[in-house]
Amino acid sequence: MRILVAETKWTGHHLFFARELAETLLGSSHQVVLDATADIADLPRRMVELALDGIDPRIEVRRSLHGPPRGFSRISDEDGAIEADAIRTSIRDHRPDVLVLPS
Repeated sequence: MRILVAETKWTGHHLFFARELAETLLGSSHQVVLDATADIADLPRRMVELALDGIDPRIEVRRSLHGPPRGFSRISDEDGAIEADAIRTSIRDHRPDVLVLPS
């Protein structure tokens, strides 16, 4: 079974939680893809690198999700539509059997 864990948010605990889920979902018959943000907003704090350091090598890590630009409210309808479009693209690209959205 191919499982996609898609996390568009890189701040705070979000990606650390997504990583834990991805590692928990690993199994002998499961292929797990963790798709995280491709945005460069995380560079000053290195959140993505910290969260993914030492991740189980059986997990395929992608950085293809594009979240909202800076300045968007995390609870606005427009923000949700941007994240939904990113996740829709990831589903199309990875063709998972199961989708997990930690946020």
